[in-house]
Amino acid sequence: MTAGLTVYPRTRCRRPRALRCSRHGFTLVEMLVVIGLIVVLLAMLMPAIAGARQKAAAAACASNERQIYQASVAFALDHAGRLPVPSWVQETVETTTPEFQAAACWVDLKTDPPGGQINFLVGGLWPYLGTRADVNSRKAIVNCPGERDERSLWGGQRALRNFSYSYNSNIRDPGVTVSVGTAVRLAAVLHPGDKIMIYEELGPNDAWCTHPEASVDDVPAGRHGSLSSKNTKRDVSTGYADRWPAYFNNGLGNHCFFDGHVELLTPRWIVDGKGRNKDYRSWGPLTTETWPTTAPVAPPMQ
Repeated sequence: MTAGLTVYPRTRCRRPRALRCSRHGFTLVEMLVVIGLIVVLLAMLMPAIAGARQKAAAAACASNERQIYQASVAFALDHAGRLPVPSWVQETVETTTPEFQAAACWVDLKTDPPGGQINFLVGGLWPYLGTRADVNSRKAIVNCPGERDERSLWGGQRALRNFSYSYNSNIRDPGVTVSVGTAVRLAAVLHPGDKIMIYEELGPNDAWCTHPEASVDDVPAGRHGSLSSKNTKRDVSTGYADRWPAYFNNGLGNHCFFDGHVELLTPRWIVDGKGRNKDYRSWGPLTTETWPTTAPVAPPMQ
């Protein structure tokens, strides 16, 4: 002790027990509980996330069809009210005339069956769906974002394809040499709110969608439907609804009508010809109240 100065003994400053840093981590049991809770939460959220993604794909698909419809209407305004001609498989740049190419929606990329590949540069509809330099935009519009890589089919053969939609074959007169005057006038279509103009197909091979029950090449899409419909074997070469009922009853596809509205419909609704679709009213006839005496057939090659 020094004079005039009091020295106190040092004391250790202790933090409260609650503020002390613990060196102990999570126990194994605690970690397992947390992981289990996370797994349960993910299991609860996944169906909702998948459902939201599916609804978004269906909405984008419907938007694509509306854009194709609007482009078709713009085409008709520039061509005496007539819609673009739906091209048939094997109608390509090499097998068609410039007149046909200007009148058709688009043409196939190659003549080899079974088709399914379209040319994004040649066709009367393309100028209304972006510029030649913007081919990717055209591809995006004619492909459903919910695609599941279903193959096209024609003549028993399958192939990869690059589009999802097709036109009602009744738009085109199969018995007349193709020109700009052979497609129907949009204004001449009777009951446009009941008749489908643009189909979403399971695996289209061309722009020509004929009688949905008469051809296994033109199966209606069901990719926006239930999980059971998606997991069902969808082999179009084996027949229709009696072979894969889950797909036909629970699947859903977008279809654009002649008045421009789009509906999600089951494949069963399209092919049965019952109820509101009695006698295949949604397919045709387009400009008369009664069916023609002869059913439409594949058009002659031009």
